[in-house]
Amino acid sequence: MPEFLKTTFPKRGFLFLVCRLNVYFLKHLHLLITLVCLNLFYASVIIPPIISSRKMIPNKTTRIDIINELLEECILAYPVSSFVISIYKQYQQRGSLSKKQLQGLHGKACKINTLAPGRLATLEALINKMPTRYKSDKPGATPLYQKDEVATQLLQDILHKYPQHKRVLFLKAKYDNNELLSPFEIDELKKFKQLLK
Repeated sequence: MPEFLKTTFPKRGFLFLVCRLNVYFLKHLHLLITLVCLNLFYASVIIPPIISSRKMIPNKTTRIDIINELLEECILAYPVSSFVISIYKQYQQRGSLSKKQLQGLHGKACKINTLAPGRLATLEALINKMPTRYKSDKPGATPLYQKDEVATQLLQDILHKYPQHKRVLFLKAKYDNNELLSPFEIDELKKFKQLLK
């Protein structure tokens, strides 16, 4: 028996240590089995779809990408144009351009003499296929509160005859603070006006 085991377990010895390890192992065997199963699950279920999905992504070189070719031609023709470089970077990152950007690209590409006219026609077709978004005109500024002419006339008529009428003064203060008068309050003013006659 090794010396360090004798010092660690002097009374019980090596056999006791082996028994304790077996009990510990058996207690936690279900955890070990769970870890092994998860590892197998990860290896068989999660990793293959990732690998197969990478294989299923269509290769961009197999299809003709007119926009990318036009961008490369424009970069060769205008190497210092910040517009062409920026939309080229955006196209590489996002994979698409807006209609306005495509129209700008078409304007730059029209100036290149060596460019095939079929590519320009394809770009025009792509531009025409995209929807045009119009911005509506801003509505004119309207006041938040429009004063009621009937209520104004009623208040003026009543206060002209009775300038100290408390209820009418209260309604006038409310009206002057741009608070709407309820239909009940307007009816009340109409009754006051009828009493004046």
